[in-house]
Amino acid sequence: MKNTDTTAAASYVIPSHGVASLAEHHRHASGRRKTVCTSAVLAWLGVDARSYNYCATVDELKRLANRGRWSLRSVKSKLLKKPTVGNSRALLAHLTKQDPTISGYVVHVRNHVLALRPDGTTAIDTAARLRDSRAILGVYAVRSMPL
Repeated sequence: MKNTDTTAAASYVIPSHGVASLAEHHRHASGRRKTVCTSAVLAWLGVDARSYNYCATVDELKRLANRGRWSLRSVKSKLLKKPTVGNSRALLAHLTKQDPTISGYVVHVRNHVLALRPDGTTAIDTAARLRDSRAILGVYAVRSMPL
């Protein structure tokens, strides 16, 4: 049985320069919207929520992170055959030891995105779990782009 306990406290408080309130998560005139999880991850990367109108997909998140001077490259092929967030933490920490240019990871799970520190611990998760068995759909290494 999967643990779906969402009472675990989020490990990140969104700074005032990022997402100030849920009121900022609006539907754009085009019908597209901002989502809380992508806005929180972008705030962690230093991208201000007021600097974009919408972000609801991983491709849009990667585009906005690139604008904020971050490069996101997939490293899913280096994980297990059926990776989950919980069983991938140690592998991601080991990957960081092999490549010290990695500043963190952006992990895409079903209908959600979260951020992990280089050591594999949770940096941002707006839907935190005590035991995380969510299947990973994509995992991206975050690296700083040269100026």
